[in-house]
Amino acid sequence: MKRILVRVGIIVAIVAAVYLVVVNVALNLPATQAFFNSTQGGKVILSWDRAWSWFPLRLSVTNLKVNGQSWSQQFEVTAPSATGAIDLPALLTRTIRFNDIRSADVT
Repeated sequence: MKRILVRVGIIVAIVAAVYLVVVNVALNLPATQAFFNSTQGGKVILSWDRAWSWFPLRLSVTNLKVNGQSWSQQFEVTAPSATGAIDLPALLTRTIRFNDIRSADVT
């Protein structure tokens, strides 16, 4: 029984390490920003300088810039840092939705 628990612990640690490496590298690739922006059809454009994730689907971003437009208005939002949880089911349907966003000095 002890041997099984040790193996499960090792597997969980390896999966967590692989997640951290893969997700954090992907978040800092220009292709990731292009993917996020392509899901919105040009209505909202996101950009950031650096992004990382310590927990699944929870993001932290520095120098976040959001430009968008609708049929009646245009907007631009900037924040030196922000954290939030991404809604994976919405992302799979080509919609970006963040929950529990926290930031300061938003303009």
